[in-house]
Amino acid sequence: MKIGITGHSAQVNSVAISFDGATIVSGSKDKTIKIWDLATGKLLHTLTGHSDEVNSIAISSDGKTIVSGSRDKTIKIWDITTGKLLHTLTGDSNEVVLVAISLNNKTIFSVSVDRLFRDKIIKICDLDTGQLQRTTTYSNIFNNVNVVAISPDGKLILGGTSGKIITGRISEDTIKIGSSVCVMQGAGL
Repeated sequence: MKIGITGHSAQVNSVAISFDGATIVSGSKDKTIKIWDLATGKLLHTLTGHSDEVNSIAISSDGKTIVSGSRDKTIKIWDITTGKLLHTLTGDSNEVVLVAISLNNKTIFSVSVDRLFRDKIIKICDLDTGQLQRTTTYSNIFNNVNVVAISPDGKLILGGTSGKIITGRISEDTIKIGSSVCVMQGAGL
């Protein structure tokens, strides 16, 4: 394995490793996503389509799909093998800073924020269709979200700049984050 893999023309904002450990995906300020063979360091695909920097990358647990979130206020769903763009999810009024995929490969979780971190929105979308399922706006939980991960039992884990890890449980119509309860809007899962 190579120690350093180069190829982006600007800062790398996010990396993900496939569950089988064979593939690395990176997202950059240069507005591209790159797919790499981990063993050889060979660049397999360069994905273009975002009009601003790529903030977050996630790979499905089956290794078939990439989800990217961007400063251009979109989420894109890609085929990891071909590099083909499958769906573009629009409608965010703020930049998408975080994306994650549930372990059952059915759901995308995203977090978007405005530049002053006042408006924070969690969206839950169907991975196959890109259809929005639920959304909630939250505030007064913490100032900044900088990581999102989903545990096998359905917990949404958010980390903040306050040095805390806050866990949340998603139910049919609410998401409970710490001691705060946010009402989800939209159809249930």
